[in-house]
Amino acid sequence: MRGTLPEWTGDASETYEKAHDRWMADARRMADAIASFHAAIRHAHGDFGISTDANLRMWRGK
Repeated sequence: MRGTLPEWTGDASETYEKAHDRWMADARRMADAIASFHAAIRHAHGDFGISTDANLRMWRGK
């Protein structure tokens, strides 16, 4: 579809460009949110691992 855009004029062209710009901005925000979720999950995973190790040491009396 991008190949035919130079042929578009007027409202159709403007509407498409606005929608595309919104879509790209939303896609960037989604990628940023996923990266934040990933970092939080990695951190939580590490914390749970540390807690598990500490609990095992306490239960084993070490």
